[in-house]
Amino acid sequence: MRLEMHIHIATLGERTEPILKGFNLISGIEKVYLMHSGRYVDSALSVKKFLDSGGIDSRLVEVDEFDFSDVMEKISQVIDYERPSGPHSYSINVTGGTKLMAFAAYSSAYFIGATVYYVQERNDLPLQKQLLTIMTTKAPKSGRSDKKGREILRFIYGRTLNGGNVSSQDIESEFDMKKQQVSYYVRNLREEGLIVTEMGIYDPKKKAKDFRHNSIKLTQQGQMEARFVRDV
Repeated sequence: MRLEMHIHIATLGERTEPILKGFNLISGIEKVYLMHSGRYVDSALSVKKFLDSGGIDSRLVEVDEFDFSDVMEKISQVIDYERPSGPHSYSINVTGGTKLMAFAAYSSAYFIGATVYYVQERNDLPLQKQLLTIMTTKAPKSGRSDKKGREILRFIYGRTLNGGNVSSQDIESEFDMKKQQVSYYVRNLREEGLIVTEMGIYDPKKKAKDFRHNSIKLTQQGQMEARFVRDV
């Protein structure tokens, strides 16, 4: 049976001390991804040098420090890359970087089941008490849309990932479902905030919208659920 690897993700700004302290306090870290902005690549390189000297595999991931979606997307790319060699356990240190980076990393923890840590810089406290575990909720195993709804969600994700279009008719054809059945799932997914529907769908041949059908797109929440939500 393959053992889980402990993969650690840390948001990093100019100051490296909270991140280095976190590595010393969080046990069992085997691989690290350092999420940094272009402004602080030198800080990231110094932390990587420290980790390399200790024999810990570390990777640098540059993010836009003021783009919530970019930070979540980069974390999801890490998970996609690591998934084939899994299962893995994840932890995230949200102490460094901008507040937006920290919030995006914390939000990502919901989908990947990561433990979230924050390192206090308080010399009046014992070292171990300076490490706080932040409570997070976990991604549900199922919702009102059930297993078939999640299959539809992943289908929409696959079709729209590179700018493609999806309509209810596409879902009917893919899953051999009746119009009423598709309407039920589309309504549930929309009410859960996972998709939005828009009037018309773009026809590349005519280079215009066909208003006989509506297009279905994933919200950011829907994109993350399509990638990470667990099966029953």
